[in-house]
Amino acid sequence: MTTSIIAATIAVTYGALFALWLVTLPLSRHFFYKNAQVLEPRPEPSPAPRRKQWWIGAGTLWVFLANIATMAMFLLAAFLPGWEDLPARVRTSLPAEVQAIGAILFMGNGIWGWLVLVFNPGYTPFFQKKNRRILLATQGPYAVIRHPRYASEASLNIILFLFTGAWIPLLGVLGWAAIRAQAIREEEFLLSAAPETYSRYIGRTGRFLPRWKFRKEA
Repeated sequence: MTTSIIAATIAVTYGALFALWLVTLPLSRHFFYKNAQVLEPRPEPSPAPRRKQWWIGAGTLWVFLANIATMAMFLLAAFLPGWEDLPARVRTSLPAEVQAIGAILFMGNGIWGWLVLVFNPGYTPFFQKKNRRILLATQGPYAVIRHPRYASEASLNIILFLFTGAWIPLLGVLGWAAIRAQAIREEEFLLSAAPETYSRYIGRTGRFLPRWKFRKEA
């Protein structure tokens, strides 16, 4: 698969989904604020979240940057003079069938990411003050897993390799442990803020994969 085809697929996929997100944003916000589950922080004092370790934030960012750098490289190579040869330096030869599957998975991953934004337009950082009302997204992707955004970015490390043949996104795998640690810390915060409500949510969802009766928590 040529650099131009890869770049065009990336540009069209994300361009179309971004435009669709802008169009649906008013409706998704209305739906979210009407149906989101409210976590009211418990009035009694609760333990403060553990102090965030630098490697968790850095590792989480690393996962995202590996994907961003790979896509930016192909876009620059396709549309800016002087960058044409860059992808060839980091690509390995993969069968056309593998890259075709990777392209399909890439587009599916993009749609999943769009759904995450649609069903959680009110996303706020987990470390917000506890005296503020917390809105919990429980629809769409959030109905089956608690961290669909992290799951999407982690899986994209593999999908981009299959799609482009470039090994750069595989470096993001080095940050998967940080992604897991970040997710656990967010859950600890929400459990301390609203233990009963969030415990029920944990009971019916998986962390990164759907919860099946025969499968233990990831």
